[in-house]
Amino acid sequence: MARYELAGTFWGIERIGTTLTITTGKVGAKGRTTTRRFASPGAAEAQHDQLVREKLGTGYRLVEHPAAVAVTPGAGADGAALEASIVADPADPAAYAVYADWLQHRGDPRGELIALQLAREAELARGAKGPSKLLAAIGKHVARHAATLLGGLAALVPDLHDVAAPPFVWRFGFIHRVVLERHGAGDLGAIAREVLGHPSSREELAIDCVVARAASNAGRVSALALKFDESEAHRAAVLRYIESLQETEHARRLGVITGPIAELGPQSIVQMFATTARRGTIYLRHAEEEGLICFEGGLLRVARIGPLTGLKALIRMLVWHEGTFEFHTGVDEQGGGDAPLPLEAALSEAVRKIDEGGRIDTSAFPLQARLVALHTGAGEFSGALSKVEEALLDVARAGFTIQRALEVIPEPDVEIFRALRALIDGDMVELR
Repeated sequence: MARYELAGTFWGIERIGTTLTITTGKVGAKGRTTTRRFASPGAAEAQHDQLVREKLGTGYRLVEHPAAVAVTPGAGADGAALEASIVADPADPAAYAVYADWLQHRGDPRGELIALQLAREAELARGAKGPSKLLAAIGKHVARHAATLLGGLAALVPDLHDVAAPPFVWRFGFIHRVVLERHGAGDLGAIAREVLGHPSSREELAIDCVVARAASNAGRVSALALKFDESEAHRAAVLRYIESLQETEHARRLGVITGPIAELGPQSIVQMFATTARRGTIYLRHAEEEGLICFEGGLLRVARIGPLTGLKALIRMLVWHEGTFEFHTGVDEQGGGDAPLPLEAALSEAVRKIDEGGRIDTSAFPLQARLVALHTGAGEFSGALSKVEEALLDVARAGFTIQRALEVIPEPDVEIFRALRALIDGDMVELR
């Protein structure tokens, strides 16, 4: 039975066929058990998942996995062999496809998630644009099976239907990337430990450590310094772990091209590698920020800085004049919800937006200034508003700062500043 706890109380739930068993009470007590029966296993599972989501939403955290989740999805000899093939080549879709089929035959929802994400990547490779039924199906599947796929980690996810948004970015049925924000994130060490130990993060190596330092930029955690357990009993394991990390990083850097951004500029760096290599990933680092640009076959596959993606992220990186770049001959990250764009067209559009932004006096918009809507109700402004203006009014009603608005509104910054100026001039929004 899965067990969740909050403020000295516990709540447990278990589904067997068409029956749900729920136990509640104070921690340390036996608790009260109730049983509910449903017309079908599917109906029981749907109610199970809904109840779990409700409890997670109120603050309950998973403290004990159910028996079906306590082991990794590939438990058993066959599963171990399939997982070994994935570990040998983590980027091989064929290995995941075989594993997905194996899991689906055993009723594991991760198998369906892998299959859906493989289909989505194939869809992106064909140049698909616009709304995607597959992407919607992936979000719906993750939300429905959050209790199994995420357990207590689901409490960290603002929208379980958005598998490309922080804190967890999914790929091939597993957590591929984690972005932790300092505001509201809680104990970063506890969160990191829970993520690394969860089956959705694939492999686990348990070594006691504490977060000695967390570097952040604009509220986003960019690096963690960990202090490992120095006891003699764990010294050998810690040293082996550090050595394996160093060996992995050394192997990764073989053949990598690095240099300063200032000599060529981000745009020329991207164009240079795109003309000499069919595919690749460029990491750009500026102060405590890191972004990446992945291209393949003349297409921009991914542009990302933290939660920002697509053209908005590309524009942010192209204005960096200091820092370093690092080029890898391979696509290190697959696209999330953004459709691939012709690389040269994306660069041209980004440069055009940067030029437009240079003509806007952004000094009048302090990033920490809070947006305040002068009217709080909907439909109180006369005249048609643009999509960006409507988005700004929404975040102004929520009391967001300009910096936060730039993070959550997907349009390029120059369009947001232009819309903000129009709203201020129209006495619809003010800064405080």
